[in-house]
Amino acid sequence: METKVSERFPEGYGDVSLQSSDGVICYFPKSVLSYASEYLRGIFHPPPSPDEDDLFRKTIVNPQVVAERAEILEPLLDYIDPKTVSPPLDPKTISDIMEAARKYDIPVIFHWFQREVNLRYHDFKSGRTIEPFLLCNPLITLSIAAKHNLETIGKLAIAELLGCRSEHLDSTNVGVPIEILDRIRKSRKARIKGYMVWTETLAKAESAFLGLDSMAH
Repeated sequence: METKVSERFPEGYGDVSLQSSDGVICYFPKSVLSYASEYLRGIFHPPPSPDEDDLFRKTIVNPQVVAERAEILEPLLDYIDPKTVSPPLDPKTISDIMEAARKYDIPVIFHWFQREVNLRYHDFKSGRTIEPFLLCNPLITLSIAAKHNLETIGKLAIAELLGCRSEHLDSTNVGVPIEILDRIRKSRKARIKGYMVWTETLAKAESAFLGLDSMAH
């Protein structure tokens, strides 16, 4: 496979290297990886050997190949790296990033996601306000919460789905259990029915009041 060096994590950025499944090599500080993940600590801090310097050089020359493609590996490293500003959540990749965080045992990613999912941003370049990921992508948020046992985020996502626009419920198999989707749809129907009854009652009461008012004059 032809390989290339990551522009975001070039040679010299760190003392170990990871190669994505599509051939992008990312250099990253071993100490940061080891702090973020016990799994990666085991890879980059193997038991001492008689020729530890040679082992270290092999780690640099022969990158640790991972199963994730570059569009998942690079933002995963971004979220770990204390020196970079984390990119916004991307609905196209966040589910795979969270799965990689589970696979490599990176708890800081889960803490970050639970905080990030509710944040509203102001884009100074465009002047636009970027709404929280949960409000724009409640179904994806619920899928991630259900898969990784994020109970609080799951409850917030369900609350949003109960009152959000109907297009947010258009599921293309994002991983939400079908029984949960069915319960949400039934609850939405019940809420809509209750709202219609309430508006009809209000309209009748208003009509009756106007009738009494006209009789009084």
